[in-house]
Amino acid sequence: AGSIQPSYSVTITFTGSAQIYVGGNAKTLTAHVFNNGIEVADKLVTWSLSNQNGSTTAMANITSATDLICKVQAVKSNANINQYVLLRATLSENTTVFVDLAIKLVSALS
Repeated sequence: AGSIQPSYSVTITFTGSAQIYVGGNAKTLTAHVFNNGIEVADKLVTWSLSNQNGSTTAMANITSATDLICKVQAVKSNANINQYVLLRATLSENTTVFVDLAIKLVSALS
C-alpha cells in the first residue's frame, strides 16, 4: 500500500457577504487549511492585502491577524466605494498554497 502525499488547500470564510463598509467596523475573516480535503488545525497562514493588480493598497488595512483569523477595515474615503481589495491567506510552510478573496468596499449609507 502506498502512502498518500499531503495535498494542502486553504479557504477563507466570513459572515455575510464579501464586503466591508468604507469607514465602518473591521470584518473578521477566518482561514481554514485542508489536507486532502480534511481540515487540519496545526497549519498556519500568513495574511496579506493588496489591490486587485497585486500592488500595495491604501484603501483598507489588516487591523489584526492571528494564526487563522484576521480583521480587515476599509479606510474612510468615498473615492474607494465600489472598489475591491484582495485578501490573501498563504500557507506559512508552503507559499505556493494560497487563496485570494476579493472584498468589495461599499458605502455605509446604502
